[in-house]
Amino acid sequence: MRIEDFPRPRDDNGRGLHWSTLLYNDAVTPSIDHWVDQLRAMKIKWLKVLDDGGGSAMALCRKLVAADIMPVIRFYFPQLNPHRMSGREMETVSRYVEFGVRYFEANNEPDLPAEWRNNSRPFNWLDVVVENFIRDADGVLARGGLLALPPMGPGSSDNPVSLVVQKGRRDLFENGCWVAIHNYTLNHPLDYPDDPVNQTGQPVTQAEYDELAAWAHSDLTYDEIVAQGIPISAEDYGKFNRWGWDGRPREIVNETRARNKNPGATILDDANCFRGFEAAGKMIHDALGFYVPVISTEGGAVVGWGDDNRYAKMNPTTHKEAMLEITRFMQSRAPAWYFACCTWLIASKPLGDFNPTWDQMSWYTDAWNL
Repeated sequence: MRIEDFPRPRDDNGRGLHWSTLLYNDAVTPSIDHWVDQLRAMKIKWLKVLDDGGGSAMALCRKLVAADIMPVIRFYFPQLNPHRMSGREMETVSRYVEFGVRYFEANNEPDLPAEWRNNSRPFNWLDVVVENFIRDADGVLARGGLLALPPMGPGSSDNPVSLVVQKGRRDLFENGCWVAIHNYTLNHPLDYPDDPVNQTGQPVTQAEYDELAAWAHSDLTYDEIVAQGIPISAEDYGKFNRWGWDGRPREIVNETRARNKNPGATILDDANCFRGFEAAGKMIHDALGFYVPVISTEGGAVVGWGDDNRYAKMNPTTHKEAMLEITRFMQSRAPAWYFACCTWLIASKPLGDFNPTWDQMSWYTDAWNL
């Protein structure tokens, strides 16, 4: 299959989201139709959806297909590795394919011990994962589905594509298999690792430090809060100060930037960023000599993340700015083989998931309101 032979939604713009973390959609409020309307209003064209292996997301996906939104189905099982798809899951693939669902995932971040039974990842884990992928891919392709090479954890440098080729199964990528990635931004800028903080240790100015420090819950200044009559004291608002830096003084931030700069670093040295898709593309082309579709089945910016202490945490304002730029990039500048970025995460509580961690990461949430 050529890139242009892979199915894409009508009026595709590369814009995607990740649906709920739940396997079942019987507690969605106010209704699934409401959320499909929200997706259409945002012009979302791809949606990552979890399924229990028996078609638990089928009713939702029928509505998505009718709305010209392309589902990407992940068959979810906790600590699933080592795992091969069962006859039940293969039959579910056939049922999905009948009404236009084509993209499937059967594994998730197998480079992480947490994705293995008893948190025990064997020394030959990659060989096990690739052998199981080959077996699963034969079954999925035979049923008209398109199976993803499993996504590794953010920033992974493992190259499972080359191992598939070494095992004599390059044909899988010639006949419909694609590559899933998880290119979260963390709290890195979108041009990372080429940005001046990473390359040269550029110090943060007092003005920039102050601007990014205080937005734990709101993009409002205290004067704007007073004007709107929101009942919060200046003292309480002041407690938010330096949240974005986890309380680190500007001097410490700049010392860290100077000490941890990485002159000359490229995406191949550190793919823990949105541009991780570039590393995936090189991995694919080096192994195959051609490209197959890459889809971010998780990724993008997440409010509250602050993994790299040279940068401020991602706040609601910087999250919005990052996601707008990612959306523009996907719509007009993404390589032809980078199909979509299914950003984590549309919503939690309204979709029946009351896990506070997921709620804080959601687009539709009150977690960051004053």
